[in-house]
Amino acid sequence: MAPRLGFDMMMYMILSIFCGAVLGIRFKVLILFPAILVCLAIDASIAAAHGSGLWPTLIALALSVTGLQLGFLGGLSARYFVAASRPPARRPPGGSCNRLCPPNNPSSRHTADSAP
Repeated sequence: MAPRLGFDMMMYMILSIFCGAVLGIRFKVLILFPAILVCLAIDASIAAAHGSGLWPTLIALALSVTGLQLGFLGGLSARYFVAASRPPARRPPGGSCNRLCPPNNPSSRHTADSAP
């Protein structure tokens, strides 16, 4: 039976994108460094156990790191858009859209009849 290398790589890429999305929803960008190191260690151990050559191992390493980063970007985008779509009263303090979303306290807004 011939190995299904393309299918295995695709499934591995989908798994790394999913893991990156989970990390992107919950953590900041600095979590990518230890996550990439863990991913590389897992890739290297799997490649050593299967006796893979150098090029398939390097391709798996590149796909896993790229998938992790793309998934993180997608999760970060999802976190931002969910936080931005909330009404101002329901936004958590110190949330992910504080610098870009309008403030939710009325005292910081200037009106036409108030003095600056």
